[in-house]
Amino acid sequence: MGFNETDLNNSANLPSTFLLDTGQRNISKNHHDIEYVLLLSLKAFIMIFIILCALLGNLLVIVSVMRHRKLRVITNYFVVSLALADMLVALFAMTFNASVELFGRWLFGYFMCDVWNSLDVFFSTVSILHLCCISVDRYYAIVQPLDYPLIMTNVRLSRMVYHERASRIQKELSGCVCVPSQQVLCCR
Repeated sequence: MGFNETDLNNSANLPSTFLLDTGQRNISKNHHDIEYVLLLSLKAFIMIFIILCALLGNLLVIVSVMRHRKLRVITNYFVVSLALADMLVALFAMTFNASVELFGRWLFGYFMCDVWNSLDVFFSTVSILHLCCISVDRYYAIVQPLDYPLIMTNVRLSRMVYHERASRIQKELSGCVCVPSQQVLCCR
């Protein structure tokens, strides 16, 4: 009982094991969909974890300086100000950037795109300027340790922070803000 060409053309005569659909095409597609969802979930988890760590870590810095009197020195006021600036970066820059990374496009409209670009550059510049102030403070503490309490007074601290904030606001209001091209492409 062998097969001939008429048996091959007539599918009713073939055994049922030959007619089973393995569904590999559907499994492959579902496999890629599951893989994509898992990677997207992992990416979202990591981004949320980083944002929460930035917020909570900087909050711990602020609370510890506020709670312990011995930590209330001039250097730590710069550190608290830096922690506040970094919290603002985490809130207003990293969250919107995470949404762009996860969804692959900007979801919030043109106005919020401009606001986000502005706040991203603004708060990142704030962090950099705070690091500059901390480095100047540490420079005087190391180079002139005996004169440091006379050099770094509360008045001088206030002036440094005021000039740092005034220069940021002046740059922001004058429109001299650099907008990275990736963010513009994501928003438009």
